[in-house]
Amino acid sequence: PNTVADLAALAAVVEVADAKLRTGAQLHGDEILTWISYGGEEISVPRWVLVNQAVHHATEHRAQIAGALAANGNASLDLDALDVWTYNDGL
Repeated sequence: PNTVADLAALAAVVEVADAKLRTGAQLHGDEILTWISYGGEEISVPRWVLVNQAVHHATEHRAQIAGALAANGNASLDLDALDVWTYNDGL
């Protein structure tokens, strides 16, 4: 995106994708989800594959962001502090 309008358009697309992912996450793990990729290819995978990919993809982006910040002298994002155990302890 190069403009505020581009960001708004991207936000709308991501909002739809997020809603679909959240709906799919509620399905049984073996349920097959099918969609058409941006390249026009039909993709079918069990729901658990899609949810796992979403989690791991987000983890990859967090690592990229932390690396970019650290390379520029900013160590404010401590990825070691982000874990499920701390979240569980808070319940």
